[in-house]
Amino acid sequence: MRLHVVIPHYGDPTPTLSLLDDLRAHLDDEVDVTVVDDASPVPFACPGDGVRIVRQATNRGFGSSVNAGARGRHDGLLVILNSDLRVGPTFLAEVRRAASTWPGAILGPMIAAGDGPAKPTGRRFPTVGSELVGTLGFVPALARFGWFERYRWFDGRVASDADSPAEWVSGAALFVPAAIFWALGGFDEAFFMYGEDVELQWRAHRAGVPVMSVATVAVRHEGGTSSAHRTPEWDVYAQRTYARTTRRRGRSLVARAGGAALETAWCGALALRLRSTEPLTRAASAWAGMGAVIRARDPRRPR
Repeated sequence: MRLHVVIPHYGDPTPTLSLLDDLRAHLDDEVDVTVVDDASPVPFACPGDGVRIVRQATNRGFGSSVNAGARGRHDGLLVILNSDLRVGPTFLAEVRRAASTWPGAILGPMIAAGDGPAKPTGRRFPTVGSELVGTLGFVPALARFGWFERYRWFDGRVASDADSPAEWVSGAALFVPAAIFWALGGFDEAFFMYGEDVELQWRAHRAGVPVMSVATVAVRHEGGTSSAHRTPEWDVYAQRTYARTTRRRGRSLVARAGGAALETAWCGALALRLRSTEPLTRAASAWAGMGAVIRARDPRRPR
């Protein structure tokens, strides 16, 4: 099976070069590697042969970079990797075995954050309930309860010791049959950063394409490459774009309004009990968050 490795890159070349070192020692004639430089301030340069570099004229974001790197690849498997990942010596062989086990499926490996244990990334698609809960300021107090996190995000079918179906898996490391990727239309380039992986798999779900969390493949996420540049505006724009492209905008706004109303009631009661107006600032923040989603604009647009 031919593997097409696509690595979107922006900024500091060190993590990307480290990932390429991990991969280069185990390449064969059935693997090609493409780094897509998303208009980095200093153009990416890679010593040695065997790596194709595609340069974007402007900073278009993750989805656009993956599409550019995958263009012309219509067979085999796209192996989409964040530039701040590290992989082990058996990674490519494990990917091939997983793809052979689950032909025609979108696959997501286990991901270890830094030095932590590898965990599955299977999640549920956003619902009115999960979005409502996500707006509540007292959510962090509930996060320690396993049932709450399972309700809010995690797909209960996903296991850490066996391959499992999932609604969606993280785009930080994503293995997609090239033919299926292009049949779905690739990533929606309306997204800049975050959410494009969820939306692609939402389309896959509607098309009957299975998504699997695979326990036999693991990567380590060093973090920091995209998050170093991350702004709240990116998150808000991603939320709005996802709601629009999945035709959920009305339900999303209802959920946020409901969450803001609950937060107002909670904070109002707390303010009366404490005889302080300080809790009301949290309620104001909930309504401000809803307004930010309504007003969100594409961060790529000039001011």
